[in-house]
Amino acid sequence: IESIKDYIRIHTESDKIITKETISNFLQKLPTEFLRVHRSYIVNTLKVTAYTKLDVEIGKVEVPIGASYKEGVLNKLQQP
Repeated sequence: IESIKDYIRIHTESDKIITKETISNFLQKLPTEFLRVHRSYIVNTLKVTAYTKLDVEIGKVEVPIGASYKEGVLNKLQQP
């Protein structure tokens, strides 16, 4: 899920959906496997294929990890 000002773009396996919603409000409606990794990005942790201290990968897509989110993201992704 990608933030674009007052809109969000939801990337699914087969489509992209744009809706008028803030990323913060949308995150509150999502299940716990969704994790905010950056000011502009939310990822589904069940779809993460790899990660480093700098980014999260979902397939071939790299999503940056924001500095203020880094500790929480790494803690969540390291859980079994």
